[in-house]
Amino acid sequence: MELGEYSKRFRAENKLSQTQLAEKLDYNSSYISLIENGWTERVTFEKFCQMVALFNLSPEECMDCCRSYLDNKVSV
Repeated sequence: MELGEYSKRFRAENKLSQTQLAEKLDYNSSYISLIENGWTERVTFEKFCQMVALFNLSPEECMDCCRSYLDNKVSV
């Protein structure tokens, strides 16, 4: 699963809008929208870690999310 999918799930479980999630992370809502639509190339590692921590992912989910994040960062 990618970061955007975890973001959507977290928002659904906590009944949050993109704007409310953005406020919790001190981002803007358009940035959350981009992430949820798979655009993670410009997500810094610091922001990635903030989101993973907020989403309270299991170790397995965290590793899965890290793999997809790094796949988007590393070009072959």
